Amino acid sequence: MDEQELSKVLHFLGFQVSNEDVRQVAMEVDFDGTGTMDSHEFLVCMRKLREREMASLKTAMTMHDVDRNGTADKDELQLILYSVGYLPDDLVIAEVLEDLGMDPASCALTFGMLWQFMVELRKREGLCHEDVRSVHKAFLRYATGTEVGASHVAKILRFMGFSMSFEEKQHLVAQVDIDDSGALGLTELRKLHRICLDQRAKAINHAFKTYSTASCGNSLSAVIPLKAVPEALRTMGLDEAPEIEEIQHTDGMDIRAFFKLARKLFAKQEEEVRHNGGYTTDEVLAMRETFKSFDYNKDDTIQNNELVNLVKAVFPEMATDPKLRPQLKEIIRESDQDGNGDLDFDDFLRLMHTVCELRQRKQLDKERRAIRETEFSPAEVHEFRGLFKDHTDLGSGMFELWVFEAMISTVLPLGDRNMHTLAVLWREALSAYEDLGDGTINTDQGYDGGREDIDFPEFLWLMKQILATNFGNVNEKTQREEKARTQPKSVKVVATATIGMARAAGGQPKAEDSGSSASSAA
Repeated sequence: MDEQELSKVLHFLGFQVSNEDVRQVAMEVDFDGTGTMDSHEFLVCMRKLREREMASLKTAMTMHDVDRNGTADKDELQLILYSVGYLPDDLVIAEVLEDLGMDPASCALTFGMLWQFMVELRKREGLCHEDVRSVHKAFLRYATGTEVGASHVAKILRFMGFSMSFEEKQHLVAQVDIDDSGALGLTELRKLHRICLDQRAKAINHAFKTYSTASCGNSLSAVIPLKAVPEALRTMGLDEAPEIEEIQHTDGMDIRAFFKLARKLFAKQEEEVRHNGGYTTDEVLAMRETFKSFDYNKDDTIQNNELVNLVKAVFPEMATDPKLRPQLKEIIRESDQDGNGDLDFDDFLRLMHTVCELRQRKQLDKERRAIRETEFSPAEVHEFRGLFKDHTDLGSGMFELWVFEAMISTVLPLGDRNMHTLAVLWREALSAYEDLGDGTINTDQGYDGGREDIDFPEFLWLMKQILATNFGNVNEKTQREEKARTQPKSVKVVATATIGMARAAGGQPKAEDSGSSASSAA
């Protein structure tokens, strides 16, 4: 097991450990200097990480022991957890305390009890009982045998109230699919739900630290001025006016109150996603405008004569291929719930869901083919996905040429000849898998034809060509990087890191900064 694999395992297990801590501990236990860990070194590594976490908890417990009695009540416990990177909500904390036989209202945790709390928190993946039941219900609904296929993961996420793009979903699945089977068991689904909640909690924490008045975002004195709360919420996509009066403090909103408010609004958003069949309220409004564009006579239905244009736009391949016509008729029949031959808005939403599911299924097939044909290993694909994620907007899942040029220009020469070569490779990447077709439209961006940006499968193809053609002498740079490393890795992985060095050199333009930490791929 190398450093990257160790980081993935720790994340899978629910440890909140920085990349720097992982790197330091991995080097400490690499007794034979191979750059990888055997089973003995892994056990030593886990012991050292456990010791580091215990030391951090002791420090945090001392820092937040306001009454100096050597124990932690529920409020102090929450701040202790926040300060070491664990961000459970009030309900989870109360349930864990109750499961351990403690009264949340009057508990007084010693350090030994705090450690026991951490073990139980990690055991339940930081989920409340209702979340555990929800995951189990979704698993039973979509599982075949002991696992859920990758094509059903998007449905499960919508079932749990999360709306995300294909690339966002793939990035999350890669973190929990520890055996790279392409399918998820019940345990992996729980971890997927936990990571979704963790990402949201980290976004809340980041917003609080950005807008709070104190330099230390998790201290008792830190507050967000009430006038800044709406803006902090907007950075997380929570545009609704907050009910500040209910939970305001004298000087503003502290971290616990801000978490409570943000989670309340996120819970409302989740309910909207479930109620709207997987769409947020803003997405439904956008769908309504699309619906109106096909409802020519403005009677709130898309009738037979209007349906022809809708089919041509949404299913261009099916509309022109007689062999696919039966499948097209079945899709429309399933969407038309009352069977009257016309589509009202609810029918239209069901049709758009089918569009998205077909498109994601084809994208998944495209990605599998790219991985198979490029012959990258799972670890290498993970590295490349991290590099792709750090330079794209996951909402669109597309890499722009100018961003790619800027990313590599600080480490690879981009004279006229190389710029021309890269432009040729880019065009070839765009058409590398065109034989798969699409058959649908991207409901956010319009028709798929004529695009200039590449998706992740095409990015893999491009990286394969860059390595195969030794673009910009990347292989020689890779060899120099490999000699300088204390922990050897595969040539392709080091090449990823070499190209990713553009970030360290300041050349990391990105379509949209998501606020997430940089991948260790670079």
